Amino acid sequence: YRPSARVEPARRAYDSNQPQSLFSQSLNENRSFRVYLPRGYRQHIQRRYPVVYLQDGQNIFDAGSFGSWNAQRMLDRCISRGQMEEVIVVAVDHGMARWDDYVPAEDGGQSFRYARFLAQELKPYIDRVYRTRTGAQDTALLGSSLGGVCSLSIAWDHFHTFGKVASLSGSWWLKKFQHRMLGQTRRPLKIYLDSGNSGPYNDCIHHTLALRDDLIGKLGYQLGHDLCHVVGDQQRSEEHTSELQSPCNL
Repeated sequence: YRPSARVEPARRAYDSNQPQSLFSQSLNENRSFRVYLPRGYRQHIQRRYPVVYLQDGQNIFDAGSFGSWNAQRMLDRCISRGQMEEVIVVAVDHGMARWDDYVPAEDGGQSFRYARFLAQELKPYIDRVYRTRTGAQDTALLGSSLGGVCSLSIAWDHFHTFGKVASLSGSWWLKKFQHRMLGQTRRPLKIYLDSGNSGPYNDCIHHTLALRDDLIGKLGYQLGHDLCHVVGDQQRSEEHTSELQSPCNL
């Protein structure tokens, strides 16, 4: 596209003290979310953007109970360098019952309710209000720890809506959803997995490696094509809160 002569910088389209919220019939509560709009959004009025939905929205741009990912800094940097496409980011807060939000039913949670909220309530709202590209190939889910499990499980069950997914330091010691997934038909997803290899439990790297190997061996995903796996040397899960980063581009 041809950039305008002058463009506004990227901005957070919300008040940090009172982010937007949407009442969810599925969750039976108001759920807050935070929207990042890329540079030039208001100048390039014919342009539409892919969307990334991030879990644990309290920590993505602002400092929450688990620190902050400082995601805007990395987004602005990568976009300005041409390392990634301009995107709209929707950071969705978790509720009071984070376990229920993020853990699949097989493993004892109720993430199917949160999945319905994302796919049937929040995404249609975002697509109405913002200039999005609405197809699955332009819609991604991303989360860390339990949010990584949630992101993959929701994308797996709603692959017509979410075509790309990233699990950062996923809590893959949860096994029952994996067993179901590995017994089903391969989904047309692009999947990113990572973990560190330090800390008391080595960031559960062995669980992530086992998942990677099963995705390749049992479901036919291919590294470098529709699967990316990264090990953060001498890193562990809480270090994701310092700065969002990824060496892979799927």
